[in-house]
Amino acid sequence: MVDGEAVPVFTNAQYIVQRGEFEHAKDPSDRDRASYFPENFAPMEKSGQWSLLEGDAEVIPGVELIRAPGHNRDMMCVRLSGGGKTVFFTADLIPTAAHLPYPWIMGYDLYPLTTLENKKKWIPQAAREGWLVIFGHEPATPAGYLRERGGKYVLEPIVLNS
Repeated sequence: MVDGEAVPVFTNAQYIVQRGEFEHAKDPSDRDRASYFPENFAPMEKSGQWSLLEGDAEVIPGVELIRAPGHNRDMMCVRLSGGGKTVFFTADLIPTAAHLPYPWIMGYDLYPLTTLENKKKWIPQAAREGWLVIFGHEPATPAGYLRERGGKYVLEPIVLNS
């Protein structure tokens, strides 16, 4: 805050978001209004720090932002690749390990059938290609590898050193 006005903390940062998500944040529905606070994004709009995407993009080599709607219309996941390894941050597509089964979808999702389609796309690929998967809302097992066992996908957790 400067003189009572919210200002960007990271003045040299570039903030990357899907154009549709940014537009929705400025005019949310009654259902998701509590997720969007103008003081969290308006300062970067005023400072010109937003970079708006329309679809998937590799923002720098090895860092890919992937549009994966379902939770909302323009949610993104992040795929990091390098050194022969891949890390996939699932955001709210698969918020916790308990959400690995395809039909287990958050009640907060605005487009649950779209979430289901995206889970059917990304879970098998992550398992098949041996990606390290990171969950955004999983306190017990925040990361691991997906394995297919008996027609279901299960998490093989990794131990993170604190």
